[in-house]
Amino acid sequence: MREGWTWMLILRGRGRRGKLRFVLLQIGCSGRSGLFFLSTFSLPYPTNHFINPRNMMLFWKRRKDPDTWRSAIRAHYKRAWKSSYNILHVAEDAYPDLPPGFSVLEFPPTAARNRWCYATCGMSVPEDVFAMELHICSATRDARLADLLAFTASHHRTCACLGLHQVINFGYPWQPGSACDHGYITQPYPDGPKLESFKITKEKILFCYWLVPITEAEKDYITKEGTEALEAAFGKGFNYMDPLRASVV
Repeated sequence: MREGWTWMLILRGRGRRGKLRFVLLQIGCSGRSGLFFLSTFSLPYPTNHFINPRNMMLFWKRRKDPDTWRSAIRAHYKRAWKSSYNILHVAEDAYPDLPPGFSVLEFPPTAARNRWCYATCGMSVPEDVFAMELHICSATRDARLADLLAFTASHHRTCACLGLHQVINFGYPWQPGSACDHGYITQPYPDGPKLESFKITKEKILFCYWLVPITEAEKDYITKEGTEALEAAFGKGFNYMDPLRASVV
């Protein structure tokens, strides 16, 4: 089977009222590892209906090229931030579960944006039902944030599927001397809708969310009062780029 091709088997049958029902099976090939995978699409098919083998169909479909996917992500960041970038690669043996080609983009400050931005590129893959990338901001240049984002992306891919308004435990301060050792995923308020999402394919929207370093006390506040309460506290004023900032709660 050629790399990048997906074979899809449709099993077609009729329900009690004569309506067509479908079950789709996807058989693909991971070209890098040479492994085959099998997955099913989440389409309804009542278990009390029978499949007529004569109605089975087989066809193939070209998957979106992962390199094209990552190129679209890089282009989106560049449009939104109006800046060139450096590509930071993470050691593959440190995070073997990250998608092939994963990297972190480093965007320097500009006249309109007084902060360094580090953004994942390839945390998501074309097959994801919910596609998401993350970025973090810093007052100073800090390539160590590439490893922090790689850790977060690896956690997302292997341990728990992260999403908007969720928290991840970094396990260590995001920058030296900081009390912020957790990350809170929220909308990119400093940059707005132009960064938050874009249509990466005809069928799919990719979301670019902001990873805000928070303290353990702020994480506990979310548990007790909810995310809206914490964001209201943030709205009263705090310097999210200051690693030595005090907790807002």
